[in-house]
Amino acid sequence: VGRARSLLELRGTLLGRLEWFRAQAARGLVGAIDEEATGNGVIVCTDGLRLETVGADAFRDLTAPLGLPVRIEEVAGSSLFCIIHVE
Repeated sequence: VGRARSLLELRGTLLGRLEWFRAQAARGLVGAIDEEATGNGVIVCTDGLRLETVGADAFRDLTAPLGLPVRIEEVAGSSLFCIIHVE
C-alpha cells in the first residue's frame, strides 16, 4: 500500500482521474478512451475496460459476506483501498 500510496499521491497532484487514464491509454497500457461512452464518473476504454467509482460503503457491502476484518484507506483524496487481513 505504501508504494501505491506514493504513486497515487503523485498522480493526484499532477492529473485528474480521466487525464490519468488518457495518459495510460497514450502509453498503450489500456485501450483508447471511448469518449462517447465515458461520462458521469464512468470511464470506458475501447478494449472493454470499464472504470467506475466504488465508495467505502460499497467496499464494506462487498466484503461483509467474507466475515473478515477490513480496513478502508483513502489515498490522495481520490482512491480507496480495501485492505483485508487474513491469518
